[in-house]
Amino acid sequence: MPGERMNGQLSSGEALRRGVHAMQQASDGIARINSDVQVTSETLTGGYAGADGAAFNRLLTEWLSKANNIKISIDGLVNALEETTSRKQTLLAEHTDLINRAMTAQSSTATENSAYSTLMSSGQ
Repeated sequence: MPGERMNGQLSSGEALRRGVHAMQQASDGIARINSDVQVTSETLTGGYAGADGAAFNRLLTEWLSKANNIKISIDGLVNALEETTSRKQTLLAEHTDLINRAMTAQSSTATENSAYSTLMSSGQ
């Protein structure tokens, strides 16, 4: 059963890494699309004049602003997931160390008890 827990922890860590990767890809995709929209906007804006050109420009500006806000949110999620992964790794290492120290202490105590029992029985 302990092996299952370890596998669960590793699977959870892998899920976090995959989540980070997916979020980074989404952020990169939004950045590429924003760049394409910006270039297209600059190309088309020169051809538009009057109220329709101004409305089109406002639409693209608003779209870029909202897309950038989404990208910022995704980047924040990536940072939070990376921090969670780091904390999880630190806690796992600390818990493993505590368990190992407890096992060493228990082994030492058992050895001492065995030695004491041997001494006591040979002294009788």
